[in-house]
Amino acid sequence: EEFAIILPDFDLTMAEDVAEKCRRAINLIDYAALGLKSRISASFGVSDVNISGEDLTDILADADNAMYSSKQHGRNCTNTYR
Repeated sequence: EEFAIILPDFDLTMAEDVAEKCRRAINLIDYAALGLKSRISASFGVSDVNISGEDLTDILADADNAMYSSKQHGRNCTNTYR
């Protein structure tokens, strides 16, 4: 699944920190009680208006590109669109 987190009044560093905290928290959840043998991971992509402009479509596209870069680099990581 894919979803977006919009963080008004956050700068890029703060947004990267939130994404990384979410990624780590997801990875630490114990899914054994659900019968799953391996942990679930998450790949995050981050962008902001200073990089992508103020058009929401462009921001989401850039964040999506960064997320796919995370998946291409081994998954379970956070990348920022630059």
